[in-house]
Amino acid sequence: MTKPVTSAAALMLVEEGRIALETPVAHWLPELANPRALIDPEGSLSQTEAARRPITLLDLLTHRAGFAYHVTTTGELSAAYENIFNGFDTSVDPGR
Repeated sequence: MTKPVTSAAALMLVEEGRIALETPVAHWLPELANPRALIDPEGSLSQTEAARRPITLLDLLTHRAGFAYHVTTTGELSAAYENIFNGFDTSVDPGR
């Protein structure tokens, strides 16, 4: 339930005029100031290019910021997620 609650809180701030949907999130999260994207989602993690534009609040709220979910990745990205999550919940068994 954290995503809907956080989204509602952010939209309340937008409604109050305290923040804007078009605001780059690097304003609050400096580690996202220079995002890079994989050239090929199934390719090497070293093959990236600069993002075309900054990630905005709207991008985060609409899940279009370019972040992948570990259950939808393949290749090196999938292996990196598995390493980060230590094998926990990194695959989906359609038979369940």
